[in-house]
Amino acid sequence: MKNFILSIACASALMGCGPKWLPKPTQEEAAKIVDQAEASFLSGDPVRIMEHYAPDAVLFDPEQNMPTRDRAVATKWAESFVATKPKSFSPGERVLQILGDHTFISSGVATIETTGPKGPETVRIRYTDVYRQQPDRIWLIVHEHLSKLPSPEEKPGA
Repeated sequence: MKNFILSIACASALMGCGPKWLPKPTQEEAAKIVDQAEASFLSGDPVRIMEHYAPDAVLFDPEQNMPTRDRAVATKWAESFVATKPKSFSPGERVLQILGDHTFISSGVATIETTGPKGPETVRIRYTDVYRQQPDRIWLIVHEHLSKLPSPEEKPGA
């Protein structure tokens, strides 16, 4: 009987430890979360940029052949981006897809203006970011895929 009472007490205590149920985000809430992450791109601070990524996020960089889950590698990529001295970022026509209570996707074609060593440059890039709400209720990017658009002179399928 003691074990039965102890089991009930333990089960009751553990029920309060899990994350609370939260309703899925609205389009407006998701847009605000994405706006905050994108604002960090112009901060000049790779640490601030990386604060928006989960520690084990998978990232595909347009300058690299293979993705990474390695936080140190991803931070180096953020440092390389900051070195281009981005001065403006426009997400373009952003598409937000709410997938459930704790996940949504932001995708589109962004325009980034830089002032790096090569001088002023405008880059257009396709992006897909998967955001997942963490147990502490913070939204972080868990998967990011970036790719450059083909140059206008390249023909599709070539």
